Amino acid sequence: MIISFSQRLRERFPLIYLVTAELEKVDNTGSRELRQERKQVKRIIKEQYRKYKNLEPIRTYERYFSRHGLEFPLSAIYEQVLTGKDIPTFSPLVDAVLLSSLKHRVLLDVKDLDRIEGGLMLDEGWEGEEFRNLKGELMFIQQGDLVLRDEKDIILSWLYGSGEKAKVHRDTKRAVILGLPVPGVDERRIELAVEEAVKLAVKACKAKAGRLEIHKPGEGLEERGLVFERIDPWGRVDVKDYKRLQDEFGIKPIEPLLKELKPHPYFERKIVFGHRDLERILQAIRKRKPWALMTGMMPSGPFHFGHKMVADEIIYWQSQGADVFICIADLEAYGVRKIGLEELRKTALEIYIPNLIALGLKPESCKIYFQSDWVPAYYRLVCMFSRKVTFNEFKDIYGDISPAKIQAALLQSADILHPQLELFGGPKPVLVPVGVDQDPHLRLARDLAERFKEFGFIRPSSTYHKFMRGLKGGKMSSSDPASYISLNDDPQTAKKKLMAAFTGGGGTVKEQREKGGNPDVCTVFDLFKYHLIKQEEELLRIYEECRTGKRICGDCKKQCSQLLIEFLEEHQKKFEKAKEKVKRFLAKV
Repeated sequence: MIISFSQRLRERFPLIYLVTAELEKVDNTGSRELRQERKQVKRIIKEQYRKYKNLEPIRTYERYFSRHGLEFPLSAIYEQVLTGKDIPTFSPLVDAVLLSSLKHRVLLDVKDLDRIEGGLMLDEGWEGEEFRNLKGELMFIQQGDLVLRDEKDIILSWLYGSGEKAKVHRDTKRAVILGLPVPGVDERRIELAVEEAVKLAVKACKAKAGRLEIHKPGEGLEERGLVFERIDPWGRVDVKDYKRLQDEFGIKPIEPLLKELKPHPYFERKIVFGHRDLERILQAIRKRKPWALMTGMMPSGPFHFGHKMVADEIIYWQSQGADVFICIADLEAYGVRKIGLEELRKTALEIYIPNLIALGLKPESCKIYFQSDWVPAYYRLVCMFSRKVTFNEFKDIYGDISPAKIQAALLQSADILHPQLELFGGPKPVLVPVGVDQDPHLRLARDLAERFKEFGFIRPSSTYHKFMRGLKGGKMSSSDPASYISLNDDPQTAKKKLMAAFTGGGGTVKEQREKGGNPDVCTVFDLFKYHLIKQEEELLRIYEECRTGKRICGDCKKQCSQLLIEFLEEHQKKFEKAKEKVKRFLAKV
């Protein structure tokens, strides 16, 4: 199990940790009792815990709880037992965890793994955040409370206990036992308590024990390149392991939904690799209910094949019935990229929008707008959102932050959520297809959707595509024309760039014939895979011929340059026609 730690928590509690142990094949039914263990724990409490408040780590927990005006929750049970009452009983699994917790004098909890949505993050709670406890009662988090979040909700509060979300039921089959320290509680004590809870659960529930893990901030994340604050929507993101990234950020795999999706190479080739709440969009399509797609483009440079990926996704979803909103992010580019508004507007009108139309976008069923020139209700949202996000929260989500980036983040949230305003038909599912570098914007927008209940917002859905490498093997950069091919490049210029592109070939032709090439790192093969070859059989043939040495880099570059020139010549004819139509298709409300 992967647990992430928020940046804010790491700064406040750098030595914090969490202990977990997973259980499978749990049988939480029936009335099997841990009679001997229950008697043993009662005897220990009566004989050794008469002055329990002087014992460690109870004193450390008591200090933490008393600072917030609360009592350590185990204290009430100790008092109960010392006055002759029994230890309360719940279910076999919960009882096993409680007995170990009481014996070792530490906080433990247990959650239903199958009811947890996405990944888990340990965080410091925000003052006034809503949380429903085990009884379903609405509580308000105190500043300084430690909380555990899944993708959607707080599932556990140190101060208020286990949450209603993901609580253990009679039908629970998979569970996770959690050891909950506060600063100053010895790690080994928590570990021993979790180990014993697992043994008791195996006995009481016939469960199969999984691995016990101790999670610490940043441990193991450097090597994976997945530290939370590295996902930067304005900087360089280099993802080496998309599976690890899915686990880290709670992004669901796309494969289980493939049967419900109309075929597209991006799905079949796992270019679009993950999603959040795409089921909601598919349900709207099936039931012919209104839904929207929202995307944005920052016109800060040429329109290249990286932009074409987003365009292809827009066009695909438009064909599935989406009401399309396309934001031209000129205010964000003005603040973050330092480009003048007039230049940005000119680039959008003369390059970006015509390219979208030439690729197949139907502008008559789109709302294309500039951030600097849209409806008043949109700007009201930006101002309202600023009230319910703190500076520390911006730092937690985005890392390094500036006033311009804060403004851009609020604008992005308004872009994502405003299609659900009454002006545009009211609340509806909204899909945002993005690269994973834009996920911080989605997380913020999803949180804001929950905080502004008066609008009835539905949390936005999202899909995530892999990054296409630049021609040099790294990221495409608008400041380096040799790293990308623009859809408006002269075909011969594009061919020259392609012939100089980084490949996965060997040092010599002889070596490549003998050892084969590596199409997985080849930027020429990326062009085949992402854009130029539609037939799966042909793509697989090229892949195998490269890998086995039957095909050398010159063969690929020759074939790729022919396909590239054909595509650019045809596209640029459509582009010229599209330029004439642009202004009349800009959305007016």
